[in-house]
Amino acid sequence: MSINFVGTYKRCMGLVVGISLVFTLTSVFAEELFDNRAAKPLSRGTTVASDSTIGGYPIYQGDNQWRFFSSKVDGPNNFGVSYGTLNLLNPDNGNFFVQMSVQANLDQSGRGFFLPSDPCAGEHLVRVNQIRGLGSEGTSGDCLTIDPFIATVNGRQITTLDVRVTNSQSSSRFYGLRILLNPVVLGVAESVVSDWSKEELLRNPDRSKFLGKVTEFGKQLQAAVGLAIGFSKPKDAFKNVPSFRALGTDLSKATTDAVLRPPQGASPVAKKIEDVANSPYGGTPADREKAREEGEAQLRAHLAEIERAQKDAEALAERNKGNMNQPSVGDRLRQLDKLLSDRLITQSEYNIRRQKILDSL
Repeated sequence: MSINFVGTYKRCMGLVVGISLVFTLTSVFAEELFDNRAAKPLSRGTTVASDSTIGGYPIYQGDNQWRFFSSKVDGPNNFGVSYGTLNLLNPDNGNFFVQMSVQANLDQSGRGFFLPSDPCAGEHLVRVNQIRGLGSEGTSGDCLTIDPFIATVNGRQITTLDVRVTNSQSSSRFYGLRILLNPVVLGVAESVVSDWSKEELLRNPDRSKFLGKVTEFGKQLQAAVGLAIGFSKPKDAFKNVPSFRALGTDLSKATTDAVLRPPQGASPVAKKIEDVANSPYGGTPADREKAREEGEAQLRAHLAEIERAQKDAEALAERNKGNMNQPSVGDRLRQLDKLLSDRLITQSEYNIRRQKILDSL
């Protein structure tokens, strides 16, 4: 016998974006978040501690800053099993950073569990499929997928990475986890969905490197869910999964742009040197000369940093010269967005041009 659970999973793991990120924070809440087959009442914005559980299963701690948003129970199904869904948010100074939805079985059944479809089916930017048969006990689904996803938050569209882990085991055990991650908060330049195509990733080493980090993170998360779903429900299942902040890039496009941006007026370093040297409180002439020499050394280091960044940018441009004769789809969409934001075209013109760009794919 089979149950149509995947469809239920997709509905229950619905987004909670498109909301205000302003919370009235309440005290930390740490315990089982579901009472038998009912979700415990919590105020929106309550801080959820890392040792909280769903159906007894541990929850990935992230940056230990989860805020409760919503929860509900679906079922029981025809096996007599109910499933709890928990939605959590981790804002960043009022900005959308991370959303996590978790769904798990609240009770168990001795009957075989079969997924009616493969959660890894279809095209995905990243896919790790470890589904396997359990003989008479059913099917074990163990899937990781990563895709770009447009989330609408407070009326603004944000391109996120949608990380999903789905794991089903015998006795109707199920653990589904979905994370929407905003790369911009971690230092990656703003993007549109097409920027995450394989072609565009080859043009952008920073974004490609970030996706590599998220993929490795996803694999660690997948392995941890495989531990968490065990009959013993180990509380430390996610201990080896890094925090979201650990995914921050070493050098983002925004950082490079800031280094290469032409200075406005006198160099701050040079001005500081002049101020120290000319200050009547700068000490003896020898002290002021030492301060000048130290400042000049800082300025030379600063200029050397700019020169290195310029050379790196020129080398990257040379490597990609053969692919840069024509602007990419992502570049064209960003240029179009700028025309609209600068009010150089109307919304109607924007819609027409955008559709033409998409039709060229």
